[in-house]
Amino acid sequence: MKHFAAWVIALSGLFGVAIAAILFSARTSPAPNDVQALGFGQCAGLTCFWGVTPGITAWEAARTILGNRLSAEPDDQKMLAVFVERSNAIVLYPSIERGKVGRIIYSYFPYARSPLTTGALIEQYGLPCGVSIYYEQGIVTLRYPALLANISTRGQSRLTFESPIYQVQLSDPAFHSKAQPDPCLDNITGSGVANTRWMGFTSIRNYISASRR
Repeated sequence: MKHFAAWVIALSGLFGVAIAAILFSARTSPAPNDVQALGFGQCAGLTCFWGVTPGITAWEAARTILGNRLSAEPDDQKMLAVFVERSNAIVLYPSIERGKVGRIIYSYFPYARSPLTTGALIEQYGLPCGVSIYYEQGIVTLRYPALLANISTRGQSRLTFESPIYQVQLSDPAFHSKAQPDPCLDNITGSGVANTRWMGFTSIRNYISASRR
């Protein structure tokens, strides 16, 4: 009888641990952030939108995937548009490699009210390989090998977790610019831009100072 009681107690303990582990997992599993909620994610290790991957997904396949989400004309061969809300548009353009999807661009206006945040983008895609500061325009661009994210810094003196991203561009992998060979910096604009590395959530002045060292 004692052995049976000990067995019951041990089994109850294991059951309690299992339940606790399940509850802990449910509480700590990350909820989709704002980037994922819009439809941006990873497909076979590549940046994609609702399963559509630039340079991989066929144009007609993308039309089928997006289905009734599309807002453009059904026979439009120049772009496919999805309007998540009145001020929020996601547009897909054909690749220079015929028959495939190329650039995908998310835009939100007015800039400062975009629900996408710098923190959410970094949580999704990691740290950028470069940062460009357009100090005369009040824009900061986070640069990734296949992605650009533009942040509105008007009225802000620093980058924060909540800094609004008003535009995300997924690049067309078939397009190779001789003038812009390195996607991690802007070597086209000239004056008015400061290129540097990611320095965290700090002041814009620190980024500009770092670019001049």
